[in-house]
Formats: sequence, structure tokens, C-alpha cells
Amino acid sequence: FDVKYVEPRHDASSIPPFCLALIDAGIANIWVECGKNGVPTDSDTATHFDGYIAAMQTIGMLEGQPARPRQETLRGRRSQINAEISGVWHPAIKEGDIVEKGQYLGRLTDYFGNTLQEYHSPARSLVLYYWSSPAINANRRPHGYDWHNGLVSLLELEEQ
Repeated sequence: FDVKYVEPRHDASSIPPFCLALIDAGIANIWVECGKNGVPTDSDTATHFDGYIAAMQTIGMLEGQPARPRQETLRGRRSQINAEISGVWHPAIKEGDIVEKGQYLGRLTDYFGNTLQEYHSPARSLVLYYWSSPAINANRRPHGYDWHNGLVSLLELEEQ
């Protein structure tokens, strides 16, 4: 996959449950996230398509030499900033940003623009993704997932 970063996961608790269910059923699978909250660009779609072609070439399902783009492997502790209240999310970061400990990440407001809460980075981290939809519903958790109150996903970087 022609992405800058890869994050191999070996600990079962860090692997998405759907992937584990497929593995348990004997179905090989690849979990790739590059599409920005389900609104992919043509470039995002091409990244997925070309990556799957390369994966199938790697295991002999398709002929040809797979592309091998340069990538950085990410290792570190993940953390997620979640809203405990509902409101309107105003992010001050974007994916790929490196943020310092204590750096302002964004704020949650009411519908009139009054700040309800501000969020700051707990450590020097790489912003893996952020919730780009302004509507945050802290009470909605389909199937137990915190999709509707997760604001920012971070990967803690080693101190320099």
C-alpha cells in the first residue's frame, strides 16, 4: 500500500474484532484505513485498489511484481481523545500532524459557539486520525463502539 506509515498489530487486543472473526473463520484479511471517515477521494480509492493488487501479487494470486513503496513502521502506545459530552467539534489538527505534550487539539462547543470543553495532547504524538464531522453524540455507541464520541486518535512518539 502506498501509504507513508504502517502499523503492524501483533497483540490480539489491538486488532479490530471483525478481523479476528474473519481469521477465526479461516478467512485471510487486510485492514487498511485511508479514506477519511468514509468519504474517500479518488486518490484514497486508488491507494486501496493498488495495495490489494500488490497483496495478491505477493501471494501469487495475480501475476506480476508487487509495488513496494517506502514506508515507516509505527510503534508506540495509542490513545484516543473521547468526548464525554455531546456538542459541536472544532478540530485544530489534521491527520499526520505531530503534536507536542499539552498542545491544543480542538474544542467542543454548544450550537451557539460557546466552548464546552477544550482538548490537549497528553504526550508528544502523531495524529493518526480525527473525527471530521462536527456533530458529536457522546451517548450513541452502536455495538459498543465509541465512533460517535471519539475526537482524535494519537500514537505516542518517543521523547527526543
